[in-house]
Amino acid sequence: MTNSQGTYSQGTITEGSILKGQAAIVSGAGRGIGAAIAKALAAQGANVAVNDIREPTETVQAILDMGRKAISLVGDDDI
Repeated sequence: MTNSQGTYSQGTITEGSILKGQAAIVSGAGRGIGAAIAKALAAQGANVAVNDIREPTETVQAILDMGRKAISLVGDDDI
């Protein structure tokens, strides 16, 4: 939220509260920054489609362990 000066006010954000019920697709999520983004989205409540050129098993399992839905999409998204 922003106040009249356009700055963000502090509030309480509980884990899983921001994106509950939403879906996300993260490309390059098999490792590194992509995996971290996919896990962060799941931690805030999103179900995540995890895309990578190799099978992103560890990322998918981490998301499932959080109680979220996850699907693996293997393939090169370079068009």
